[in-house]
Amino acid sequence: MDVCLVRALVILPVVAACTADDEPRWAELDREQRIAFMTEKVEPTMREVFVGYDPMRFAAFGCPSCHGPDPEGRDYQMPAFLQPLPLEGTLEAAEMRNPEMTTFMLDEVFPTMAAMLGEQKFHETDAPDGFRCVRCHLVAQ
Repeated sequence: MDVCLVRALVILPVVAACTADDEPRWAELDREQRIAFMTEKVEPTMREVFVGYDPMRFAAFGCPSCHGPDPEGRDYQMPAFLQPLPLEGTLEAAEMRNPEMTTFMLDEVFPTMAAMLGEQKFHETDAPDGFRCVRCHLVAQ
């Protein structure tokens, strides 16, 4: 049985106790609550988003899709292994690499993840600690 599913079955009551109106933000969750939240909300939601974009490429979407081939062994640390992006000129670099994927990430993935985590979109002055690409992608050196 999938490790993510096993953890979900053990931790499910934590997630069930949260309602849409009173869901805690990512920063307020402890480790076990984060695992439950990722298993019960983030992974299925993001699977739907990615499979909707490209059913063949993302047919096997799951924990390793974002956390790498050994998510539990890495303790689900992020960023994990996704293609590096520079801190400066992030969007320009992503656009040069793959404009279609960048559009998908900006229009679908980014806002969905930020909303689920209860975080603002990164902005240099208004939200310098906000959600940004390099929360999931490695930082290019």
